[in-house]
Amino acid sequence: QIVTSKMSRIACFIFLAAVFGKFVLAKQIDDPKCRDDGENTCEYPLRCVCPEPQNDGYHREEVAYFDHNTQSCSTKIGNRDSCNSFNSLDDCAEKCSGFTRK
Repeated sequence: QIVTSKMSRIACFIFLAAVFGKFVLAKQIDDPKCRDDGENTCEYPLRCVCPEPQNDGYHREEVAYFDHNTQSCSTKIGNRDSCNSFNSLDDCAEKCSGFTRK
């Protein structure tokens, strides 16, 4: 029974960590400064910190973006509703050149 109790606590902790992480990520994505919706002006290189394009929603295509893990521009299939999505790798490199996320 002690093992079951510890496993329940661990499972509860993992669940809470996942839920908390989802809210933190959602907060970043919903940051008005990171939305490329026509009303917002994306300012670079500051907007290179915005979340990577998500692969959800109806409209998806190949987009260039600043990859926070590699600290360089890359491509993936995603949507263009983030300030961290570009038409080409060259466009990304031009706007995020020298940018690093700590």
